[in-house]
Amino acid sequence: MTDFLKDVRYEMENKVNWPNVPDLKVSTIAVGITTIILASYVYGVDQLFGKLFKIILGF
Repeated sequence: MTDFLKDVRYEMENKVNWPNVPDLKVSTIAVGITTIILASYVYGVDQLFGKLFKIILGF
């Protein structure tokens, strides 16, 4: 078990390519903007279908 943990630590320190801070900031902003756009789209479609069902079903 200790050999496994030593190997994991070695790989995490030496073989993993960690992103730098500017890359993380750009990625975070891109994910945030994409999330807002997709959430707005889903909200709009939900509102549209809600109104259509009210019209069709006569609520």
